[in-house]
Amino acid sequence: EDNLTSGPDYVHATASMAYVARELAARGIIVVAIDVHAKEELTWGGEPDPFVLQTALVKLHLSILGRMSSGETFGLSWAKDLAGQIDTTRIAMVGHSSGAGYAAAANARGVFPELKAIVALQPALNTPLVWKGSLVPSLILSGQCDEQVGTDGPVDLARELAVKQKSAVVITASVARATHIGLVAGGGSDQIGLVRPVNTGACASKLAPQVAQGAVARLTADFLETALAGGTAYTFGVSPDAPVTVTSATPTATVVSRPVTSLPGPVDPRSIAYDVSTTQVVPTKPADLTLADEQVIGFSQARM
Repeated sequence: EDNLTSGPDYVHATASMAYVARELAARGIIVVAIDVHAKEELTWGGEPDPFVLQTALVKLHLSILGRMSSGETFGLSWAKDLAGQIDTTRIAMVGHSSGAGYAAAANARGVFPELKAIVALQPALNTPLVWKGSLVPSLILSGQCDEQVGTDGPVDLARELAVKQKSAVVITASVARATHIGLVAGGGSDQIGLVRPVNTGACASKLAPQVAQGAVARLTADFLETALAGGTAYTFGVSPDAPVTVTSATPTATVVSRPVTSLPGPVDPRSIAYDVSTTQVVPTKPADLTLADEQVIGFSQARM
């Protein structure tokens, strides 16, 4: 019988998805990893609808990228090299857990005309999808030993997307023996949180987090390279160290797996260095609003 573990139901690790960011950057994709303290903070008293908050954050970061491409440096010496180099008309969203749920929701609602693809890693949907637009290519990934959302949630989401729009690209990937918290670098044990760890059958011996992360980084990059180019023939590199089952949920795309001898390596989130800008990039705070921690709100650039 599984026991419900105790403790916080989330883990916040700075740069915890850096392993995905590094692989995408190596493929020539500009990556922004939004890392903020918001709805998980005990002192948070802002927008109660996570979708509204997350949409505002994405739009803010797109605005920053556009300004950088126009020549603004925000006081950062390296930013001058980005002038004219950023294409904000073709964007993709990659999310994990509730972040993956947001990516799926943004896809269904069609709130970003620039959106060309999404990758939903072990998605957790907080609310039912609202359908308002045409779907962009979607990769929905599940982990066989997911202690948080299980395997049914991602499968159900992929099925819903495929039924809603048969002409869309909907691809599913299942990583054998992979846990939920294992995709969060620095997350640690799958005993953390209000979860029921899966410890039976194949999950009695779980995949090492670093291996699972390497497999996910490879799948994500392989998918986005084709999706952003407008292709429909997808080839995924799969290592015997991390068995993956990849299928197309719609007839629009073809899927092929090819063996690879190595996977992208791990990134310790504590190893990430930051260049900090004090340029204010959010609207001026109303004078009558008091924040829990008054400070200059700028942004930082991770250096890997």
